[in-house]
Amino acid sequence: MNSTEITGVYVSRGNAVDCPQIRGDDGQLHSVIGVSSDIAIGDRIRVSGHYAVSTRCRGQALVVEEQQKLQK
Repeated sequence: MNSTEITGVYVSRGNAVDCPQIRGDDGQLHSVIGVSSDIAIGDRIRVSGHYAVSTRCRGQALVVEEQQKLQK
């Protein structure tokens, strides 16, 4: 399984329908699952993992296996 890395700003914790999201440096929104609770909205982060279909929120999302909080 190929790993994907995204660097950007954590913009949403999600809700019962939509997954949490990161706005990547590419300007696109990326759905993610598994960002730790110590990451706040507005924090700049780098995550890596693999994509999977989520049963907790709609659509495909990056399942975070590694994360790093970056300086703003």
